[in-house]
Amino acid sequence: MKNDLTMANEMLEEEFKSSHQDLVGMEVSTHDEKMDASIKMEEAEMPKRKEKQGMTTRKSVDFAILPPTKRSRPSPELTLRQALEAISTAVGKEDRLQAIQKTRETLAHEDQGLHNEELSSAADAVLTKHLAFLLFCAATTRSEQVPTGQGGSSNVDNITLELSITLESLESVYRASSETVGSSFKRVGTELVHGVLQALNRELNRRISQHQVVEELREHIGEVQENAEDEKEEKSPEQRDEPQLLKTPSEREVVPDYTPSLEGDTLIHKATRILGHFARVGEATKPLAHHPGLLGTLLKIITLFPYDRIPWEARLSALWTIANLGCNGENMQMMVCTPGLVDALIQVSCRNLHPGDPVETTIDVLRGRSIASRCLLNLSWAPENKIVLGQQAALVDLLAELAVHRHAPLSKSRTVREILLTTRRHAIGALRNLAAAPRRSKLLLCGYKNGHLLSVLTDAALNDGDQAVKDRAFAAINNLAIHDTAEQIVNHPALVMALKDVLLSAEEDERDNMMSQDPKEEGTPKAHASKTLLVLERSISPDSPAYENLRELLDALNPSTATDEESEEEMIQVTHATAV
Repeated sequence: MKNDLTMANEMLEEEFKSSHQDLVGMEVSTHDEKMDASIKMEEAEMPKRKEKQGMTTRKSVDFAILPPTKRSRPSPELTLRQALEAISTAVGKEDRLQAIQKTRETLAHEDQGLHNEELSSAADAVLTKHLAFLLFCAATTRSEQVPTGQGGSSNVDNITLELSITLESLESVYRASSETVGSSFKRVGTELVHGVLQALNRELNRRISQHQVVEELREHIGEVQENAEDEKEEKSPEQRDEPQLLKTPSEREVVPDYTPSLEGDTLIHKATRILGHFARVGEATKPLAHHPGLLGTLLKIITLFPYDRIPWEARLSALWTIANLGCNGENMQMMVCTPGLVDALIQVSCRNLHPGDPVETTIDVLRGRSIASRCLLNLSWAPENKIVLGQQAALVDLLAELAVHRHAPLSKSRTVREILLTTRRHAIGALRNLAAAPRRSKLLLCGYKNGHLLSVLTDAALNDGDQAVKDRAFAAINNLAIHDTAEQIVNHPALVMALKDVLLSAEEDERDNMMSQDPKEEGTPKAHASKTLLVLERSISPDSPAYENLRELLDALNPSTATDEESEEEMIQVTHATAV
């Protein structure tokens, strides 16, 4: 019995040690036959160990240990191919939703090179076809509410949910390089823009109609309450105290509290971003601007009121797209002639700000003004547009106000200060372009509100801390200076003082201005002021009443000439006195 226990303990100890020893330096065999032979030899030596207790010799066991198979990392191309194949084969609602959600997850990254590869793999074509299929389903079938727990809001239908995810996937893949996006536009641009506009108008029209229903209900309830009050006043005191069987409905009880779905907001935001991606491709700006219904849809997004019915990012994307389309010279005249475009830019720039507004609202308004002024700057380059835009009083007022707008809520923020500076540069640049117009337009601008524009340009030239703003202000003054406007310019003493200051500035300041000047700008403030002075000197005669203001400027620039003239005058007076 004792020997059996000893043998059992030795077997357990041997098994534990053989399964937990260091394998370094051991001979590793990959053959199962060799392993079986070693085990048989171990069993044959067991009786000898029993006889020689305490002097046992343990023999190691060779295990067939194979290195684990290395798991290959799935390539993004393979994963994308699987996702796109799932979209191509999915027809049912659940299958479509799962496939497009998988695609969105695959494309959600910031690697531009990988997005280039995804577009090269025809991701744009597959998603464009899927978008067209969803729009067909939306037009031919009745949408159903998305069941709770399937990734949608409580008030979103299944088609809107799928459209928003599809457009989100498309926007992600178009974060590629401009060259790759341009190639994609040539392949699917027309069809995709058509689908994007359909999806946008579907969501916008639904929001507009729902807002109209809410407003009509509120108006109806207001009339009912007003009639009830009138009837109550007509009754006698005894009748007023009688209990009413019918209760007048309140606005809160009847008017539904409609809140746009998050999926609808995503749809509008991503759709406008897709159009913005195409607008950064120079070759695509002309066909994009001339696409039927595109400008009208963008203007609808910009001007839709109340403004909180549209995501503020979508409004800025729409403005940015219009501004980029205006960079193409072939689009400028067409866009100015588009009904409501200039009015929409003025409207979005005239939104008021209040100190208690949220940060998002502040950025929305300020950025909207900046982008709108950039769009007006682009459109004002075309010679045909200078006269048309210069004759719109509301536009001139807007540009004059933005040109000297230096303070706003959150002005301590660096971002806000940069936005205000960019806005001033664009606005003063647009005024400079409008001033480079025929004689009639120059007269109209100089005489506008008794020289209000000249006062604005003087303020910018004297008081703005940015050199680019000063440069453009003096360029605008130079563009306005002709024979017929010379007296109007001289009759502004502050403007003459601004010319005097820049003409008397040191040469070192001039060199600094040259170094800080935008390479695209022509001339410097001193050069513009010199040209302006030359026009004024040639246009105003010494017998003109306005010559006195100009003479102060000329005397300051040529003190020797002024001294000579005074000496001649004194000599004449002395000679006259002697003769007498």
